[in-house]
Amino acid sequence: MSDLTLQTTEATLGDLAFKAHERLATKDVQVAMTGGSISDYPFDTYETDVGFGALVGGREVPVRMLFSNNDTLFATDATPVPSRRGAVVALEVFRSEPSA
Repeated sequence: MSDLTLQTTEATLGDLAFKAHERLATKDVQVAMTGGSISDYPFDTYETDVGFGALVGGREVPVRMLFSNNDTLFATDATPVPSRRGAVVALEVFRSEPSA
């Protein structure tokens, strides 16, 4: 068994490394957002592309991405982006509608 490295797109801040034979734990990933301004509140929206590629022992391996939104203040539209390497999704993030 070899170490796993998840390579990220430019919007994310750094690759993720996992040691062989260790349990995989969830990791938070910071993502740079564009296309919006907080001054547009409560109508602010943001965009980004997030992607991952994987290397095991220095060799590229297939990647499958499952995306979910767990933030109650924001809603997200996710659209797969064709990529020859890894999995990429285009995200649009916008304020959730207030519930009555």
